[in-house]
Amino acid sequence: MPDAAFQRMDTLNRWLVTHAQHVRLGWLVLLGVLAACNNGDSGGSGY
Repeated sequence: MPDAAFQRMDTLNRWLVTHAQHVRLGWLVLLGVLAACNNGDSGGSGY
């Protein structure tokens, strides 16, 4: 089982390295959307 867990982490790390720019861009977009929602009009969102 430890080998499988290690292999899964290795695959995840490799994926993160490969897609680092896309992940970073996605985080920036997500944070921007959240900030816009929080700073937007205080009504009408339903949250």
